[in-house]
Amino acid sequence: MPRTREVGTLWIGGPFSWMEQLCLKSFVDKGQKITLFSYEDIPNVPDGVIRRDGREIIDTDDFIKYERKNSYALFADWFRLHMIHQNPGMIWVDTDVYCHRPMDYDSDYVLGFERPDGRTINNAVLGLPQHGDLLRTLLDFTEDRFSIAPFLPEDLQDKYRQRAEADRPVHVSAQPWGIWGPLMLTYYVPKLNLLDEVLPLQAFYPITYRGRQRFLRPASLAERELTEDTTALHLWATNKQQIGEIHHGLPPRGSYLEKIVREHQIMPALAPIKARGRAVFANALIDDLDMDDVRSVADLTGEARSFVLGLHQKFGCDIYLVNCDRRARLQNAEADWIADYIAFLTENGVASDRIKVARTEDNLVPVDVLCNLKGFGDVWRIRFLELFLERCARKGTRLFTDVRRGSGGVRFLKNRGARTKLSERFEDGHYTVRLRVTLENAPVSATLGNAA
Repeated sequence: MPRTREVGTLWIGGPFSWMEQLCLKSFVDKGQKITLFSYEDIPNVPDGVIRRDGREIIDTDDFIKYERKNSYALFADWFRLHMIHQNPGMIWVDTDVYCHRPMDYDSDYVLGFERPDGRTINNAVLGLPQHGDLLRTLLDFTEDRFSIAPFLPEDLQDKYRQRAEADRPVHVSAQPWGIWGPLMLTYYVPKLNLLDEVLPLQAFYPITYRGRQRFLRPASLAERELTEDTTALHLWATNKQQIGEIHHGLPPRGSYLEKIVREHQIMPALAPIKARGRAVFANALIDDLDMDDVRSVADLTGEARSFVLGLHQKFGCDIYLVNCDRRARLQNAEADWIADYIAFLTENGVASDRIKVARTEDNLVPVDVLCNLKGFGDVWRIRFLELFLERCARKGTRLFTDVRRGSGGVRFLKNRGARTKLSERFEDGHYTVRLRVTLENAPVSATLGNAA
């Protein structure tokens, strides 16, 4: 007889983005009880989610990661096995799994194929009998962090044996992705003659990893893949990289993700996707803002739109877009990025009368936050920033700026105020740092202009 069971998940790593909020709230909204385990406070968990301390399951401060990807997925793979063992009937879901409809499976086995080949089994959704052979086997295998998995390629097994014989065994954190997850599950399920218990692709992964970008495209492309067999839908958090780099950390306009965000009344601009692995996106700058109030922000390059939107959502500040070229010449002919930037802001709820475009020097005004990302001192000459420090800054203005090694930017900013290094990157052969500068010595020659 079908039964709707409780689901559980784990989060390590600070506040949720809108994606985690969406997925957890979807279970609440669809009437399926969900428990979130964590090892620290998470400030923006949706109402209705049950909270429990992760130490009830594994009492540790050793959160092992995959070394190459800086990911807690390895610890989560281990944690879910113990969660299932200690909570009979509870189904694990990753925090990027959306409740399309409640899971009401009668079987204690809740797992699915993730590829059309009918071989690879994912563990993003996982339920197992508490005392079954499979769970016991998986728990036993994960007890040894230096074990040599029989499902790895023979040449890799040989390499690991040689390392072990030389008293330099390879820790699980340095082994292939999925070693305690899909790789392990895909090996042991058929070995224990349990393939008949695996649900078809349509249950959880009707949109496969290779097709995951359908979630970022018009909603109909994803919807046509869903069937009456689809319950918990894996949204593939790997999409976060593209969402952060191209879509400013927000659901793409008109996409399936935007549709379901609206259905569940999530406000993405208040919890944008700020990072993925080691990549940090511009909207993460709001976490580096050390001000209690912001009344105005200016963007010189068009590269800070998600940060600017976040500032407006949080403080209701006015927004100034500076229509200039690489030599700081303001112009009436609109720069390529201006129209798209304005559309982005208005589509995300910013009233048009709160957006000003500075087309002449008289339009420049002192602001609380000045954004110069991928601009003067990075791809353009730093000396042209002087105009904007004179006209847009006052004592205490926060300048967020990128400085490329060799640009002279550090020397230029040396006596302007206190500098804080926020992040760094190396791309196209150039090393660049992102700084927050609390301006103390910028001349204030501007008065409020008539930007329009």
